[in-house]
Amino acid sequence: MARVRVAVYVTRPSRNGTELLSFAHRDFPDAGIQVPAGGVDPGEDLETAARRECMEETGVTAIRDLRALGVEQSPHPATGQDRVTVFFHAVLDQPTADEWRHIVGGVGTDDGMVFDCRFAPVAEVGPTLVDGQETFVSMIAADVRPAVADARQLIERLRAQEDQAGQDFQGEDGQDSRGLPVSAGAAILERSGQALRHLDRVVVTEIGAHTRAASHPEVPTGTVDLSSGNPDPLLLPDLDRLATEAEPVDARYGEPRVLPRFAETFTDYAQRQGVPARADTLLPLPGGLFAVEYALSTLLSRGDRVAIESPGHQGDVLLLRSLGLTEVPVPVDQCGMDPRALRAVARDVQAVLIRPRAQNPLGAAVTAARAEELRAALSGSEALIVLEDHCGPVAGAPFHSPVPDGHPAALTVHSVSKWIAPDLRCAVVTGEPFLVDLLDRRRMLGGGWVSRRTQSLITAALDSPWAEELRQRARYAYAARRSALLGALAAQGVEALGNSGLHAYVAVRDEDAAVAGLAERGWLVSPGRSYGDLQGGIRLTVATLAESDAKRLADDIVAVGGRSWSN
Repeated sequence: MARVRVAVYVTRPSRNGTELLSFAHRDFPDAGIQVPAGGVDPGEDLETAARRECMEETGVTAIRDLRALGVEQSPHPATGQDRVTVFFHAVLDQPTADEWRHIVGGVGTDDGMVFDCRFAPVAEVGPTLVDGQETFVSMIAADVRPAVADARQLIERLRAQEDQAGQDFQGEDGQDSRGLPVSAGAAILERSGQALRHLDRVVVTEIGAHTRAASHPEVPTGTVDLSSGNPDPLLLPDLDRLATEAEPVDARYGEPRVLPRFAETFTDYAQRQGVPARADTLLPLPGGLFAVEYALSTLLSRGDRVAIESPGHQGDVLLLRSLGLTEVPVPVDQCGMDPRALRAVARDVQAVLIRPRAQNPLGAAVTAARAEELRAALSGSEALIVLEDHCGPVAGAPFHSPVPDGHPAALTVHSVSKWIAPDLRCAVVTGEPFLVDLLDRRRMLGGGWVSRRTQSLITAALDSPWAEELRQRARYAYAARRSALLGALAAQGVEALGNSGLHAYVAVRDEDAAVAGLAERGWLVSPGRSYGDLQGGIRLTVATLAESDAKRLADDIVAVGGRSWSN
């Protein structure tokens, strides 16, 4: 079982530059130079543990600006026990001598030990640290967003899962405590720690993107939520009504996994969207992101490189790293991926992930001209191309495929979440028959099939004239809401993005100030850094934005520092 620990770099400014707190064992000099570190007690959160270790091992009780730098997995040098350590940085917030002797207090095995503590320049102390404690020293001066809650969620989610299993282990201090099984948790946590090491590129919320709803902030009374990414519920079909129109299903084991009528109807839908499809070559899977993960994990190998949009969907980077894949960011503008940037990496990646319309967060839509440029950029590449079309008929822009003619490995993921119901958890994969068959065969080894009742509901939604009329209304409504906001901003000289889908994107001078300022004015928005935008921006879900509120929102955006994307 893995031991959950914390380690803390405490620094202070001085005439010699930034100095780092370290200590040595008076009676055990072979133990080497260390920083405060130790195990997390049962029921203790990471931040509390970090502050406690500083106090117990050095006597320092006042620190500020505590932030997580990263996560590391390594065995104990003496016992070999597996450990998962979250590294923190904090700034000293009390008068302290340059050197002092401290007697350790507490209830662990260190109680009564004598530590010689001192502050010295980071460049002098860092290389001397033992037990891997030098790993994140180089990030002390980095401009990293505070991530205490992020790291705590990573650890505590896995710990809670382990607690449910009721498994104990023997901790470093000889006492029983809860921990993480290496096979089920620690390895995943270590990989996700790579994201913590690059918080300037992606904000870590928790492992994977599928649980975002559980961590979505509570919306204060009187605040308009423009951060959720949800469609307008009034523009989704009534599932109870669809159920009365759906074909009855009483299927059992051994029946066809894909209803013939579903296959026929969805093939017709895909073809009308401009996507080549065959009724005998499509695969329903439980959700769009699941389908993307399923394709990548089945068809790629650890270490493979995947070109992704930047800024792009907030779960992509974590997903790739959890699979042992490497992300290759490709810049995106209002028309999709930059063809020149894609051409530069096309021969060096094993996969490309593109959202041709309703791109998140920019609302980009690949135009016919851009699609031609992207096809040229990908010409000659053998990379797997995965297109994810999550807004489909309500995107407000046509589907233009960037896949070159005759490309041997391409799949399209059609999600129904934004235009039928998020809770149906269904997406359909179409594309190269051999690849779809591989996914289908692997699916049968585990999950089997998507509920035929779900397939029947989707078939009814595609067949129903009233549901089709609702989709048309949704498409026009979302376009009108995007246009109202973009027009109101343009009237004040602010050029924003939002060619398709449910979102608009606005650049801002100071992202944190803009998010906080809009919250004070009654708007909850998503920060651009969540999507890998380092220049400063905010994403606004306009799906439920009243057109009459567009001018007030635009005024507030300008007041908090909104600026044109081109600038």
